[in-house]
Amino acid sequence: MQKNQKNLNAKSYWKRSWNLGSILYFFISIFLMILIIFLTGYLKKQTDYRLTWSNAITVGTTIFLAIAIFVILFKKGFGKNLFKPMIDSYHQSRISKKAKTRYLLGMNQFEKDKILNQERQKYQNERNKKDLEKQKNQTTNLASFLLIAITLLTLIIGVVTIHYA
Repeated sequence: MQKNQKNLNAKSYWKRSWNLGSILYFFISIFLMILIIFLTGYLKKQTDYRLTWSNAITVGTTIFLAIAIFVILFKKGFGKNLFKPMIDSYHQSRISKKAKTRYLLGMNQFEKDKILNQERQKYQNERNKKDLEKQKNQTTNLASFLLIAITLLTLIIGVVTIHYA
């Protein structure tokens, strides 16, 4: 039973890793990296052939390595807490607006607080359901990890072979 569960997790990870957006991101990044390497190599006029292509490979791979790392950081929630106070105040205002529609004229503060807590509970349950759906459909960082691996291999193999050729 455990092997099936692990196998299903690997299959679901692979399935969640590739959608139209991640496939386009992966192949466009590879194409642009190759394009930048060749453009930098051909347009850069230097006397040393090795140095020209070494610089071209370094520039092309470093740019796309940085882009892939920033994509992973963004997906992991880099800077998420910067906007948290504004998001929390927005959610609190929505909850209080819903609660105010249920208030009656002769209510005391205890009854109003009870209604407000009920609205908070409903709102939190709705957000939990949305978060669960979001986690089920969330894509993984496999394309970015592959781009990092490809750029590092290109950088290492390309620069080493050019310097020792």
